Amino acid sequence: MDWLAASSGNSGEASPRSSTLKRKKSAVQDARLLVLGPSAVGKSAVVVRFLTKRFIGEYDHSSEIKYKHTVVIDQENVVFEILDSCSSEKITEDTFEEHMKWADGIVLLYAITSFKTFELVKKLSKRLQEHRRSNYMTPMILLGNKRDMSHVRQVTKIQGEHLSHELNCLFAEVSASEDATEIADAFLNLYREIQNSKRRSRTFLDKVFGSLGTKSKN
Repeated sequence: MDWLAASSGNSGEASPRSSTLKRKKSAVQDARLLVLGPSAVGKSAVVVRFLTKRFIGEYDHSSEIKYKHTVVIDQENVVFEILDSCSSEKITEDTFEEHMKWADGIVLLYAITSFKTFELVKKLSKRLQEHRRSNYMTPMILLGNKRDMSHVRQVTKIQGEHLSHELNCLFAEVSASEDATEIADAFLNLYREIQNSKRRSRTFLDKVFGSLGTKSKN
C-alpha cells in the first residue's frame, strides 16, 4: 500500500511540513492518529509496521513525522493520517495541546521491558486525561510494545490492563519486530472506536437540536 511521510525537520529524506497542524473537516472514512510515548519504546517501528508490514528496528527521530496511508476497511477506503511525534519528554505544552486538538485518536506506547517508560506514560496519561475531561473524550489505545522480549519483562500485562481501565481506553501488548497482524488489528480497533465515538456524538447532537426545534415550535 502507498504511504507518504513528511517531516517537520529539514532532513533530505522527507519534505518539510507546515509548523501548524490544520484540522480539516473529517469524513467518516478519515482518521487522524497521534502516536505518543517516551523515547526507545518503538513508536516509529510500530507505525512503519502498520504502513509497510516491515520492521525497521530502533529509530529515535528528533522531529515529528506525518504519514498518510490508505486502507480498505469494510469495503471502504479509509485514509489514515498518522503523526509520529518525537519523544513525549520533548513535547511542549503548546505543541501537546495543538496535537490533541488535531487528533481523532491516540496511540499511547510504552515498552514492557522498561518500567521507566511505563512510569513516563503514566505521567503523560495525566495530561491526556486533563485534556480529555475538559474537551472531547478522544478515543485512545494503550500499547505495550516489545512483547517478544517477555523474558526481560519489567511491566506485567495486568499493570497495562489496569492503566487502560483508568484511562477508559483500549489495550494490547504487541511486538513490532515479530507480528504485523496484531499491529494492524490495534490500529483498526482504534479506528472503529473513533467511528463509534463520532456516531454517538452525532446522535447526541441530533437529540439536542431536535429537542430545541420542538421547543421553538411550541
